[in-house]
Amino acid sequence: MDNKRYLKSLHLRELQYLAGALKVEGRKRMGYKELVTVLKEFENIQDLPRNQSHTYTVGLLDYWDRSLQGTIENPTHTHELTNKACDDWVKIEAVITNNVFTDIQFVVGGCCLSECCAAIIVEEMRGKSLEYLANYTNEDFRKRTQVKVFSYREACVTLGLDCLRLFNEEA
Repeated sequence: MDNKRYLKSLHLRELQYLAGALKVEGRKRMGYKELVTVLKEFENIQDLPRNQSHTYTVGLLDYWDRSLQGTIENPTHTHELTNKACDDWVKIEAVITNNVFTDIQFVVGGCCLSECCAAIIVEEMRGKSLEYLANYTNEDFRKRTQVKVFSYREACVTLGLDCLRLFNEEA
């Protein structure tokens, strides 16, 4: 993965952490885009120590691909949910037949975590029943994604799952 894409997968606090490790002048006054612009010029930036309480695994970033997103022409069910803290949103459309997700698609507007985790949970639920979803816990999802997050990013990670849970509420 190139430096720019890698850096864009990080949250502002992580960029500030990297800038601190590299002793970048004026980093405390820089915004997100400025930090990405400055940091992408450093070689081997992906090898630098990261804030260990927040990890994007390579497997997680495999889902950071907008081609995984899409819509269904005639969904039987649609739900949309917004993270009030940062305005990330996810819309999930599904065809549910005999309480089974026979087709399911999503569209996300948000950060890398929201996009990747929505893609993972939609893939996980494809062909599964509403009962399976009802018994699927945040811990199950955390094991599946293998991501550790700051508490303030928890809503980014679970946005897709929380949206899917709305399907059970209407059933």
